[in-house]
Amino acid sequence: MKTYYFTFRFGHLSKSNIPMRKYWVRVIAQDYNIARELFIERFTKVYMPRPDQFAFQYEESKFNKDYYPNGEFAVIQQEKILKYERGYKYGKRNYR
Repeated sequence: MKTYYFTFRFGHLSKSNIPMRKYWVRVIAQDYNIARELFIERFTKVYMPRPDQFAFQYEESKFNKDYYPNGEFAVIQQEKILKYERGYKYGKRNYR
């Protein structure tokens, strides 16, 4: 599993009006695409006004925590390893 970090822009407020720009959300997942899908399903669709309301996705080696003084807001972890089945279908990967 790899670790990815998601950040927010100035003006991004959670549904409960928390300014998110100084926080990050950590996602532990099998790959970049799965991390993004998990983040949108489990965080932005639940806690943000829009599912696409975030700024950037970073790999662990390229993320600098010093820019986000409020720290980690949440951690999301993939529960199981998914196996790819015949590549992409309808723009999404098929997993088992």
